[in-house]
Amino acid sequence: MADNSRKKLGYRDLARYLIAHKWRLVIALFSMVMVGFFGSFNFLLIKPALEVILGAERSQQSLTVVHRHEDGTTQTLTLRDDGMSPDRQAGDNIYAGYSGSLAGQQAEREAFEVAVAPEVVSKKKARPGEMIDVGFLRSLKTRWDALLRPVGARVQEWDKRLKEYGRTNQMNALLIIAALLVAMSMCHGFFDFLAQYEMTYSLLDMMRRLKDDLFRSVLSQDYLYLVRQTTGYLESRISSDVGVLRNTVDVLLTDTIQAPVRLVFLLLVLLILNFQLTLVAVIVLPLAAVPLVYFARAMRRVTRRQKRQADQLSSAMEESLRNFQVIKCFQSEQIEIQRFTKVNLKLFKYYMQRRIARFGAPPLMEVLGAMGASAVVMIGGYLILAGRMEFSALMVYLLTLTQFYMP
Repeated sequence: MADNSRKKLGYRDLARYLIAHKWRLVIALFSMVMVGFFGSFNFLLIKPALEVILGAERSQQSLTVVHRHEDGTTQTLTLRDDGMSPDRQAGDNIYAGYSGSLAGQQAEREAFEVAVAPEVVSKKKARPGEMIDVGFLRSLKTRWDALLRPVGARVQEWDKRLKEYGRTNQMNALLIIAALLVAMSMCHGFFDFLAQYEMTYSLLDMMRRLKDDLFRSVLSQDYLYLVRQTTGYLESRISSDVGVLRNTVDVLLTDTIQAPVRLVFLLLVLLILNFQLTLVAVIVLPLAAVPLVYFARAMRRVTRRQKRQADQLSSAMEESLRNFQVIKCFQSEQIEIQRFTKVNLKLFKYYMQRRIARFGAPPLMEVLGAMGASAVVMIGGYLILAGRMEFSALMVYLLTLTQFYMP
């Protein structure tokens, strides 16, 4: 019970040091959210850029046909690919744009029918149903579509306008997209700097005041306490422990906040790009959770042992150097060297165990990420061939997925 009470008191004291910088921490947390937002949603700007480039390449393909009217007259039309994906109701048509003297919706319909080859007309059938055919998954996708419908309608309208503008003004469209990318990168860099500055200032000032209080507390102890404790132990408590605490709080406020926020925004981008592929991509997450939790627990356990061993090494070195007269008098140099070497060897083993637990996670995530990406490529390729996904969307999806899988 005494240990628990002291632990709770320590947490309260740490919170008291942090509360003194509450507004700086609020600014830092808000900046972390903005970093996650701008760092994730800038991937969506790559999609229209790819569509403009791919649309410009396809627009060079043309087809000249002779259209026969009902009155027997003929008209020569030159059809060009408009860079759009195949129409969902029209079948797998290649040439959807046209140039000629016809105008209006009726002319567009006639020109579009002329562009369809006879063997392709037979493919005008209803598209197959969604790949998600499980009850609760279909219900989940329906709710997700309903959630995005208010914003999605406006986004689709702007995307349509950008595509139309890109078909006629490719370079201007690319300049606009490039300017947006630069603007979002500047916002990302600004909020990243602001978050790091406010967090660093708060942590360093907290450590400064904590060291002052610890030093004051040590010197306020009675004579017997100072005699029983070694100098190396007291120095470690004031300097080394405070440094470890600073690193712990730094990880707590950054990796446990900024990294999850970034993952949430990346997951949102993946869901916006394609709901079905995201369900496939997140299957590997439960597989990665077990070894990652094991590595995290092993690192915490080894870190505690490493800290205790480092304190023993520091104390042994400090005692040997301060009492060199006694060591020389009794000729116990080899005993002290062996004791120091034994403690140092244990510390080396703990350092190696900690490093193994630390660099063991990235290769594992790389393998699991490759498995998820391979499944996404296979299913995404099927969706493209079926006309239910654009090639540019799959490229952006894979790029975002690589960032999502990064440990």
